[in-house]
Formats: sequence, structure tokens, C-alpha cells
Amino acid sequence: MPRTEKTVFISYRRTNYWTALAVYQDLTTRGFDVFIDYQNIRSGDFEKVIIENIKWRTHFLVILSPSALERCININDLMRREIESALDEGRNIVPLIMEGFDFGSPDVIRVLTGKLASLSRKNGLRIMPDFFSEAMERLRKEYLNVDVSGITLQPLSIETRELTNAEISSANEAEPVKPIQLTAEEWFERGYVFQRDKRFDEAIRCYNEFIQLEPDVSTTYNNLGVLFTDLERFAEAEEAYRNAIAGFNPTNTCA
Repeated sequence: MPRTEKTVFISYRRTNYWTALAVYQDLTTRGFDVFIDYQNIRSGDFEKVIIENIKWRTHFLVILSPSALERCININDLMRREIESALDEGRNIVPLIMEGFDFGSPDVIRVLTGKLASLSRKNGLRIMPDFFSEAMERLRKEYLNVDVSGITLQPLSIETRELTNAEISSANEAEPVKPIQLTAEEWFERGYVFQRDKRFDEAIRCYNEFIQLEPDVSTTYNNLGVLFTDLERFAEAEEAYRNAIAGFNPTNTCA
């Protein structure tokens, strides 16, 4: 008999926090048991909790934006270890692909080597703010409603279960994600791509669009600081860095 499961792990960068939380909220309101690294787990317990939850859950969603995989070139990068663990455990891996992400881009190909190369062969689902609800419906009905009879789950330890419950409880208290927050993240990712491609004027424009929607996220100001430094516009760089420090929020820093 085919077997379906509703246990899900979400892997993401903090720059895509709103998208990850929106996916979490959509699934949990429809009866899925979802783990998201919502707040700071105690450092000594962090990786243990993460890996055990991957082994305990059937589905592994990885949110891919243009900036998401950049640091996966580092073998010790946490997101890389999450993906590798999901591959090792044979989980149902579903890439959720944001605007601008392309498996065929040189930067992505450079990162997806060895074991990670198989990620590009997974059946991904594109998600956009204007059609977010439609994408989530497809996710639930097509990508998560599959036979998982061949997947073996490993139970959580008592300590990990307690920490997991605390994470889930905190995530459940979050305010519903607004469409404008999803749009803001897309402006950030556009800015990231333009900055990477040295189209600095366009990058500045996109980052400023983001700031108009989400003015208190330090990562964007930090990127602007780097950009203005490269342009030798040092007064603007200093102001951007000051805003980054003033707007620092651990929830919004990169994983």
C-alpha cells in the first residue's frame, strides 16, 4: 500500500526568512508537521537538532534564491550539510525556486559539485509572491502527496524533541507573513544579482526598493556598504554600515 507523510523540514538562508516562514505557515495551517529553524537554538545543540529533524521528517524543502547557495562552496556551511544529510537519508527533496535562481548559472554550477550535484536533478517548484498561494497548493497536492514507502524515519531523542517543540511553539507565534514582505525579498535578490554582476546602479536601486518595504533588515545595508566601498563612495558606505548596525536583528542574519 502507498504511504504518504506530512512531516517536513525547511532549509533556507536567513535572507529568505519571510519566504521560509510563509511556507511554514501555509503548511502548518493545513495539518503538516513542519520544522523550521525559527530562532537561535543553543549553539551546543544546534547541529544535533537540525540533523535529527532531517532524519525524523519525510520531506525536505530547500528554498533556492540567487544568494542561497553562495556559501555552500564551504564544506562546513550549515545549509550544505543540511542538503547533504537529506540526500544521504533519501528524503523527498523539493527545491522551492525563487525568482532569479538558475541551476544552469556558472555560480550555481561551481557550487553544486560532488554529492550536491544531484540537487539540480530534483523536481523543483517555482514560487513567486504574486502566485504564492497557487504554488503552495501545487506543493501540497503534487510534491508532498507522494508515496514515501521506501523512506525510513529515525525518532527524535528526548532532548531534541523538547528543543524542537520550543522552536515550533515560537514559530507558531509569528505574525502572518504579508505579501509585501515576500516582494521585499525578491527586491533584495535582484539587488544581489546586479551587485554580483557589477551593475551597481541597478543594485542600489533594488536595495533601496527593498528598504522602502523593509527598512530594518541589516543585511541589505551591509550589502550597500560593500557596494559603496567598491565604488569608493565612502561617506555613503559609512552611513550604510551604521544603518546595518542600528538595524541588526538576529532573526534576519544569514544562516
